[in-house]
Amino acid sequence: MDLRSLFSSGLLGLLGPLLLLPACSTCVFEVTYAPPAALGDGRDGSLLLDGDTLQINTCYPVVAATGGGLDLAVGPLLDVGDVLLVQQVQAEFATSGDLSPVENATAGIWELAFVAGIDANTVHVVPSLTGTYTSAVSTSGGAHAQACHVPQFEDLVLDNGARVVSQPWDGRTGGIVAL
Repeated sequence: MDLRSLFSSGLLGLLGPLLLLPACSTCVFEVTYAPPAALGDGRDGSLLLDGDTLQINTCYPVVAATGGGLDLAVGPLLDVGDVLLVQQVQAEFATSGDLSPVENATAGIWELAFVAGIDANTVHVVPSLTGTYTSAVSTSGGAHAQACHVPQFEDLVLDNGARVVSQPWDGRTGGIVAL
């Protein structure tokens, strides 16, 4: 398939950014492609569940996260290149009896990012987060954000009643199944 056919079929758009090289019948080129966070790299291999129940995500409470960094309440068990789903689970945006308009309600926002580095309880991510995520306890319940490890399977096969379940919600983290 030539380059024009790749563009017209839409396949090139699925592959992400590519380096276009001049035609050369005797040249050898090596092109490195880093998949977007939504695709992953298969680092967690294949998983076959046969009648089993498995929790595949581990979620960590986020103290604060914005830009390229997440401050977690506990030291994470993560590696560089892992994918995180960062989510604002609960947000404070209204007080009972307050009739003023609700603004900046962030509960439910989420995004995916790669782990670029880890420094104690701080995780550095790429691309930078576009949202701001916070956790704070208050008399009205508070805000809770979490960062959940997303496995990057090459294949996932569920046979004979197998189930993938979430980490139980504990009031701060859990309740997410992400592949």
